[in-house]
Amino acid sequence: GADGAPSVIGMSPIRGDGFFQVENCPDGSYQLDIMYVNIGEAMAGTGRPRASLPVTIQNGETVELNISLPES
Repeated sequence: GADGAPSVIGMSPIRGDGFFQVENCPDGSYQLDIMYVNIGEAMAGTGRPRASLPVTIQNGETVELNISLPES
């Protein structure tokens, strides 16, 4: 990442109930940016995060988060 932290870049489909998962992330501290973008924005790498929060993974653990997004 920009601050020297490891980067994992990917996308995850979101179920109707809002559930999503990102698998196989190595241990470390990350900044989770949640974005909703259309296909053009995704291909161009543009768009702004709707939510951004720190996440730390230790010992291969599964991290579960309950995230509320602001209305757009």
